[in-house]
Amino acid sequence: MCRRGISVVLALGALLALATAGAGQAARTPSSSHTFADEIGDASGAPDIDGVNLVTNDNVSVTIGMQIANRSGFSGLDWYSIALDTDSSPITGGGGEYGVSGADYVIDVSQSGARLMFWNGVAYELADPQPVIPTMWIAGYGPALRISRGALGDPTTLGVMLRTTDGARVDLAPDAGAWPYTVLPLALTAGKAALRYSRDGSRLVAQTEILRSDFDAPLAEGAVRCTARVGAATLTGRGRFAHGLAVCTWRLTKSARGHRLRGGVAATFQGATARRGFSVLVD
Repeated sequence: MCRRGISVVLALGALLALATAGAGQAARTPSSSHTFADEIGDASGAPDIDGVNLVTNDNVSVTIGMQIANRSGFSGLDWYSIALDTDSSPITGGGGEYGVSGADYVIDVSQSGARLMFWNGVAYELADPQPVIPTMWIAGYGPALRISRGALGDPTTLGVMLRTTDGARVDLAPDAGAWPYTVLPLALTAGKAALRYSRDGSRLVAQTEILRSDFDAPLAEGAVRCTARVGAATLTGRGRFAHGLAVCTWRLTKSARGHRLRGGVAATFQGATARRGFSVLVD
């Protein structure tokens, strides 16, 4: 699987963890995610939209998850649609069949994949070219997808309406109007730095958890930057992600022993950066 595919799976997997946390006891709430609840048992046989429907974003994409109470996967005649008002205007889009006015884009999802349509002033038309829309069914939850913000005109706000059908019956969420969502910049937050030496004492290792605000989950991609100085001397470090942590390693010179080392671990992703500094007396 390519790096981009791995990133998508990690992101949608994190969505499941966040949705599950939201349905149970209190969890850390990321600044850019929001959950929306719908009444269960009102679908009359159509896919029944449940209580933890999630919208979140990073600096390049929007991720949307629909919790479905009475389905365990994509099937037959079932369709899942997401209508989006991207300009906060009820007169520039369609959406009557979704119980909302002003929907500029609609994303349709079925067992064959996802497709994007836009309002051309008269009707919805397939976007050409079609953007890549990674989609999956998360077990115990429902369909989830990620779409480029650029494919939606890079909006700053969204009005979100969900619609499901089995070909005969329909469920809408909310029952009328749209849920409001504000697109926020991705933020990264660094936790405390943990320090250790290699077994032979020749290397110093510093590691920290970097949380991303869209999923309140550890960052596992991007660039890790390692800085360290002992007095006026600069040490060259090597950075990587491992086991949900940003990890830096420096080789220690004999002259560093007994002196104070000041360093930092930083991670950058999609233009956002977080850094955790530390100071230690080298043994």
